[in-house]
Amino acid sequence: MKKLFWSNKEYKLESSNIIANLFIDNYINLFWNEVMSKLDVKQHILLLIRVKYTNGSYSTIGDLQKLTNKNASKDMLIKYLKNIINLSFEAYKDIPISSIIFSYGIREGLISEDINTSSITSKYHTYYNNKLPIAILPEQYGKILTKLDNIYFISCSNNATIILEQNKDKTINTIKYIKNDKVLFNWTDEILDNNNRFVRKIGKSILYYENGELYLYTIVKKTKAINKKKLPKNVKQNRKIVTMDLETILVNNIHTPYLLSWFDGKISKSYFIKNLIEKDLEDNIFQMIKNAIKDLNIKKYNNYNIYLHNFSRFDAYFLIKHLCKLGFVDPIIHKGKIISCNFTSHENGISITFMDSYLILPSSLKNLCKSFLVKDPKGIFPYKLYDINYNSKIVPDFKYFSGITIDQYNNYKDLYKDKIWNFKDEAIKYCELDCISLFQILVKFNHLIFDRFKLNINKFPTLPSLSFAIFKTHYISEDMEGIHMISGDISNKIRKGYTGGAVDMYIPTNPMGKKIYAYDVNSLYPYIMSKYKMPIGNPTYFEKDITKIEPNAFGFFYCKIIAPEGLIHPILQIHHSGKDGGFSSRTIAPLGIWEGMYFSEELYNAEKYGYKFEIL
Repeated sequence: MKKLFWSNKEYKLESSNIIANLFIDNYINLFWNEVMSKLDVKQHILLLIRVKYTNGSYSTIGDLQKLTNKNASKDMLIKYLKNIINLSFEAYKDIPISSIIFSYGIREGLISEDINTSSITSKYHTYYNNKLPIAILPEQYGKILTKLDNIYFISCSNNATIILEQNKDKTINTIKYIKNDKVLFNWTDEILDNNNRFVRKIGKSILYYENGELYLYTIVKKTKAINKKKLPKNVKQNRKIVTMDLETILVNNIHTPYLLSWFDGKISKSYFIKNLIEKDLEDNIFQMIKNAIKDLNIKKYNNYNIYLHNFSRFDAYFLIKHLCKLGFVDPIIHKGKIISCNFTSHENGISITFMDSYLILPSSLKNLCKSFLVKDPKGIFPYKLYDINYNSKIVPDFKYFSGITIDQYNNYKDLYKDKIWNFKDEAIKYCELDCISLFQILVKFNHLIFDRFKLNINKFPTLPSLSFAIFKTHYISEDMEGIHMISGDISNKIRKGYTGGAVDMYIPTNPMGKKIYAYDVNSLYPYIMSKYKMPIGNPTYFEKDITKIEPNAFGFFYCKIIAPEGLIHPILQIHHSGKDGGFSSRTIAPLGIWEGMYFSEELYNAEKYGYKFEIL
């Protein structure tokens, strides 16, 4: 029997710090030139590579390989060993490497050129286009190349290598996944029980496995927390306010501007259209608006806010198209509604911003006058009189007025017993009085907000934005960092779980003479938010059934719902689109089986009444 000889080729290292590059670029080539190049074409070699440490210990790098002297074999070997040798250096950097030893035996016969890098793992978790093994035991992650104490070097698929470190109890595997000399990922696999279940924590994701199958996936979605905003020092009350009103009249059943007035707290000015002749109508409207803007387009009013009541839904449509001809127009539009509009003059660069006072004080001007006890309440005018050339010199008939009683009309009419009623004069008086009333309301409101909260209303175009600013500057505390701003896809999904309060209408019948009491609840939402748990912090998205690890999970779930049979008063609601494809969406509480997004506390409450749900 022929004896099989083995030889060792040892290369001493000058410095362990250069092992990775030198081994790959130098020592493989040295071995190839000195040994592999001398092989006969019908021979192959068995090769095992070891490293020797300065303390006298050895480690085997990789598995036993069968090689030919072809360059393809060399390239594959370099690629295979590149990860491993770097891993060894990373793991044992506290023990310097003194030399590299090639143990080899030359054998007769032809072989294939494949490098043995096979893995025994068949199930994978795809993470950023990398297949990470689903495993518990070290040998399940791939082929064990070498082991030192509780640290394993493992070859897995796609030329990747794993350094796995087990804890003392063998319940936690801490893993480095390395490819092309780089640590791509770090993660931990925590074994839960009987080696059947484990939890993988990688990045912001947590994956739960049982018998190699994923039964829950969660990931923390990063959102921005609301931070306490510091109040600026030496804040002064901003009184840069001008109020404006635009009056229209129906011409060929189309609302047409004919009068514009404004008031700055001292000065009132009005601009009446030249005429309503159809061929000159647009030019006349433009000239009227141009004259008004020209008087506001002075240094005194630079950076002022011009408030119109109901600007976003009415006045803006008449003004903006003409403002575009006079300067640069920059409107802020939210959900199809014009919130505000900045105007900068082409002529001198003076800038003013048109705002909607209705968006911060959502009530009629008449009611606001009562609420703020203004000295000059809203006047009376015949809105339905569509003739600016009305010249009968007497107060128009009661049918042209609206929103007033017959007594108010008679009192108004008595004012003109001894004087002439003129449409233009009365329209200007009425329009200017509206501007004065609105100005007094805004000044009082601005003073109220500044006095209590040191904020100026000028900076906030809507009541929600003003309310939020008050909350952030005065009511959010340091321990309220868990309140996060939710938007985008997360917000859209959660909002599907909100259907509003349930309101049922009944036509009651009662015995003669017996009273019926009807009840409403005031501020129910704030009460619930103050007394019960609410979702806060970074939201955690999950797939599959969260109750497998959290029986009383708290959040929003997309579920299959089964309503109990014979239910008289169903309580779980959905948004239901009508036959027209969703244009007449309504809120209903259905029976039967359906799917939808729901808040956990609603589901747990519904269980008390026989509802069943499956988290999808």
